[in-house]
Amino acid sequence: MIRHWETVLGTTAPPPTETGTRGQPRLSAAFVEWMMGLPAGWVTDPHLGMPHSAQIRTLGNGVLPQQATTAVRRLLIDVPHGSVRPECRSCSEAVGEGVPWCCRGTGGRNGGAA
Repeated sequence: MIRHWETVLGTTAPPPTETGTRGQPRLSAAFVEWMMGLPAGWVTDPHLGMPHSAQIRTLGNGVLPQQATTAVRRLLIDVPHGSVRPECRSCSEAVGEGVPWCCRGTGGRNGGAA
């Protein structure tokens, strides 16, 4: 898998582990960043000033660009242009051009001034 990803990305993999602050091996944030297909330094650039734990947490909470692209493309396949109306996050009621996040009290068909 690593060799295949190196071919896809056109770059060699960084070492998967590095020496931690107490001399123990730990997962390399640069390796995780590379495996996610992110540009080098996206999270690990020293100028960002993020400690290793924050880098790993940020990467772990991140979305893979390839997955996000695929998800959006699949969502848009069957949607005719201009046919989507915003929905209330609470009740899923379609709302107008007003405030789309709460149709019950701030706009839309169920109340409030739209």
